[in-house]
Amino acid sequence: MKALLCVVVGACVFAATAAGATHAKLAKPAPAKCINEYQTDQTNAEADACAAAAAASAMIKNPAIPTANSKTLAKAAFTGDYSTVWNFLSPQYQSAVSHSHWLSCQKKNPVAPPGLVINRIAIAESGNVPMSLPKFGDQQVFEVQLQVLFTRAGSESAALVYAYWLHNAAGKWVAVWLPSVYSKYKSGGCDPAGPARGLY
Repeated sequence: MKALLCVVVGACVFAATAAGATHAKLAKPAPAKCINEYQTDQTNAEADACAAAAAASAMIKNPAIPTANSKTLAKAAFTGDYSTVWNFLSPQYQSAVSHSHWLSCQKKNPVAPPGLVINRIAIAESGNVPMSLPKFGDQQVFEVQLQVLFTRAGSESAALVYAYWLHNAAGKWVAVWLPSVYSKYKSGGCDPAGPARGLY
């Protein structure tokens, strides 16, 4: 039945192509354009074009740098490349905890178990979240949720992980901790892996 359907569809496409060749001189009408969204005597097609243009301009485009950096950060965190993870952290947050203490926390509470192979990292969701950050005050933090697909011991698993980014005063995107995580590191403790901790 499937093969028959393909044949019928293929024949229809061929017939349409042949008909198009016969009437090639007939011009298609140009798609409507948005002339002026406030114009009262516009056609329905022009009004639709204006609405589509307004919707496209209102869509928020994710900043490319934290989105790309989140994938690199996830790969580093899942493979134990802690030097790369540390380098993404805000310098203000690096100064809140010794590197050796932070590193021991990562090794005690790794984001993922050892011996896995990453198959794919994809952005699941992202957007701005208003937050009061230690050392920075009230800010818009860019949260990125990532889905990591990996294989371990022959079976495939998926994990949803988080990264939090701040566009700092120097114009650079840096990774930041949520306030509760900052407090734990600052007081000499460790934060177990979880959404609040993020990938670091």
